Amino acid sequence: MNSEVTDLSGRTVIVTGAAGGMGRAMAEAVVAAGGRAVGFDLSAEALDAMAAPLADTGRVLTVAGDVTREDDCVRCVDAAVAWAGGLDALVNNAGVGMAAIRADNLENPIRFWEVEQDRWDRLMAINVRGPFMMARAAAPHLTARGWGRIVNVTTSFDTMLRGAYTPYGASKAALEAATVSWSHDLAGSGVTVNALLPGGAVDSAFFDASAPLDRSTLIRPERIVAPLLYLLSPASDAVTGQRFVARLWDDALPA
Repeated sequence: MNSEVTDLSGRTVIVTGAAGGMGRAMAEAVVAAGGRAVGFDLSAEALDAMAAPLADTGRVLTVAGDVTREDDCVRCVDAAVAWAGGLDALVNNAGVGMAAIRADNLENPIRFWEVEQDRWDRLMAINVRGPFMMARAAAPHLTARGWGRIVNVTTSFDTMLRGAYTPYGASKAALEAATVSWSHDLAGSGVTVNALLPGGAVDSAFFDASAPLDRSTLIRPERIVAPLLYLLSPASDAVTGQRFVARLWDDALPA
């Protein structure tokens, strides 16, 4: 990719769910591109492990907290602004999948009426309410600068509609609808909102360790990086309310 896409110098980006998987890959990529990454996740220990190799850059901040708690979301945004003097982008990556409903869901599918209410509530809180609260806290800072990015990590359409995938599919459908709605609300502000999805199952902790999967066939977390850098760059200034599939991204094409 050209330098317009890969240079994030001076940009500050919050990445939720940054301690592992795609989130870690995205936070590392922001720093590698010259930007400042604010990693937000539940585990302070896991965040420290993510940040340790990047510490010498002075461009990584970690905030431990829960995206389902409004005060934690506000605290993360406030910490980013205080540390960097402003905020340029939010990547809503934190999420949980069907393993949070039933660990062996792949070999023992769960029908929607079998889903326990508290598990349904928790998944929806992480996958839908969390991105909303993070975006609500971040939006005033982004619009004040007249330039900004919100990137929501969603999933493939067939996963949204698949049987035995309640409530995960519905949660990502809701987030994708919100992506387009928010893009309209922010029209003319200089802040764009887009959806980014891997385009298939990713080799990460998203699946239970005992899941019957050949992990060598899964998408590597790093696959998400190239389209993310594009969406965080000025090259995508005119692009909003769209969805990007990382598996289909072709680095050989112009941005």
